[in-house]
Amino acid sequence: MFRAKRQIEDLSTSKIGTAVQGLVEFQGRARACEGKVFVALDGTAVVHSKIEVQVLKTGKSGGWTTRWSYEVGEEFLLEDSSGVAYVNVKGADFFVEKETTDWRSVADDRRAAFVSNSCGNIGFVSEMAVGKWRIIEKKISVGESVLVIGKFETRASEPMVDLSDSLTGIVRKVRSSGMVMKDEVHRLLIADGTQTQILKRVRWGFAIMLLGAVMLTAGIVFTLYKIQNHQSQSW
Repeated sequence: MFRAKRQIEDLSTSKIGTAVQGLVEFQGRARACEGKVFVALDGTAVVHSKIEVQVLKTGKSGGWTTRWSYEVGEEFLLEDSSGVAYVNVKGADFFVEKETTDWRSVADDRRAAFVSNSCGNIGFVSEMAVGKWRIIEKKISVGESVLVIGKFETRASEPMVDLSDSLTGIVRKVRSSGMVMKDEVHRLLIADGTQTQILKRVRWGFAIMLLGAVMLTAGIVFTLYKIQNHQSQSW
């Protein structure tokens, strides 16, 4: 969390069309790559999604247990006012708001589309007809504002990509400026929202984590004090 906060704060946002090679920060809109669009549980068109299918267990070992977890969408396009780049999501750290949905509240047609888009990762769907199930999604929707930090590289022969205007339906052909990815040196961070929104969320999460660490330390110190005091009284 702290590393991500520092990385977002320390880097300035670059334009895709004029970016230098190496570590970059891009802010743009997510676009489908070669028409690869998936459907979220609420029917939203997404370019990438991390999914957990959980069941509520009863008994002593009760609680929500993950039955299946998977990802859909290996890469997507990121567009800003200057150009477009591929984003390879392999090994990315996602700072994306999660959405939790009760499976029983989902209409049958949405369920069918969701299972179909799972690419075979959900097995034995009949299991979900019994008991309490929920779906946890972290998704990047088509057209959503996304911040990406990673290694930017322009390849020898960048392809032309089709970008469709959602309002007019007009398709533009634009040459890719390169690809953002993770390597041995550079981590890959993908977050939903603007830089200001993401930093606010990350800072809040960091503050909560720090408070938890302080409380844990205080609890340990108090316990050690009680033990030491008890031993002193025994003497």
